[in-house]
Amino acid sequence: MGENTNADSASGLPGLRILAFCDHFTEVQGGGAEIVAKEVYQHLQSKGAEVMVVSVVPGAATGETTVHGIPTMLVKGHDLSRILNAQVTISRHVTSVGREMLAYFQPDVLHASSIHFRSAVSAARIARSAELPLVTTAHVGSVRALPLLTRAATTLYESTTGRFILRASDRVIAVSKSVADHIATRLVSRDMITIVDNGVDHTRFQPHKAPKGRKNILFVGRLIHNKGPMEALQAFARLGDPVATLTFAGDGPMRGRLDKEAARLGVGQSVTFLGRVADVATTLASSDVLIRPSLTEGQSLALLEAMAAGVCIVASDIPANADMVQHDVTGLLARHGDVEDLADKLRRVVEDEQLRDRLADAGHQHSLAFSWERCGAGTGAVLATAAKTARTEP
Repeated sequence: MGENTNADSASGLPGLRILAFCDHFTEVQGGGAEIVAKEVYQHLQSKGAEVMVVSVVPGAATGETTVHGIPTMLVKGHDLSRILNAQVTISRHVTSVGREMLAYFQPDVLHASSIHFRSAVSAARIARSAELPLVTTAHVGSVRALPLLTRAATTLYESTTGRFILRASDRVIAVSKSVADHIATRLVSRDMITIVDNGVDHTRFQPHKAPKGRKNILFVGRLIHNKGPMEALQAFARLGDPVATLTFAGDGPMRGRLDKEAARLGVGQSVTFLGRVADVATTLASSDVLIRPSLTEGQSLALLEAMAAGVCIVASDIPANADMVQHDVTGLLARHGDVEDLADKLRRVVEDEQLRDRLADAGHQHSLAFSWERCGAGTGAVLATAAKTARTEP
């Protein structure tokens, strides 16, 4: 496997022209891959690189704009999340628009921000036809915990489209060891992979003491099946006594089902749906526990941000979460898909303040090893090396 790198390659960044492909890249921050892309691209710009983003956005009018200070070409897309219960957007025009940006921008290297984004397919096609280096970031680890049909569909996508993208890439960035292990099993050679951890903003997310009274349990993320919002709700309902509240910060196709299930379980008065939250840091500051019963992850920003904010973690034991959370040291891990075990772990930290504080303090210390500076530097080093290698090859 390629070495885990967070060393800056600033000497190769000034003047480096990067054409990036990232779906859902808008001023309203969405999922983890989009947030990582924003932080990384801003870092690269600050080191002298020139970045232009091609982004498929549902319902957007195709045209050039600026997103987070980064020149961006929006491409109209169609959202299939309500049909597929996963964040999937398609577009017929992204490849043609990408080729236009290639001719206009004259990049040294291409970057695909996720193999599960539609625009990554276009990036791979363009890189091959233009004989330009492509670096692709992989954000998703093992899918073994997903339900059978979802797992089969995801595996089929990864073994066909995902393999095409990765094998068109000169280098692959994995956001965690578990992601590297997953894609190296059948998709790409290990020596092509560099692990670059995600980051967290320690100026925004800082330890705090939540208000006294009922304990506040927080779920942060898209309300889609693989993030586990239904398991979070059902585990919360098993606590029985109304000693806690549950807040969902995020939106998605499961919102209506969750609302109905909360009423059916008799906990509707203790459950709040905030929808999309602009300032997660403020929401975390009033929370005691973050619950993350996901079925697949890469390296969860929600976990990193909660740790930085000094919030106790209860998460599923899938490999990517186990990479981040050491059970009974920096949080508690429950068997994935086991609502009873999740409820038991949740009850322990709700009822035991000393345990909750011990886990939260250790989680915060662990979070200090992660920063956007290191994430941006590591990604920049891979991009600069890919561009340099392509220029020196005969």
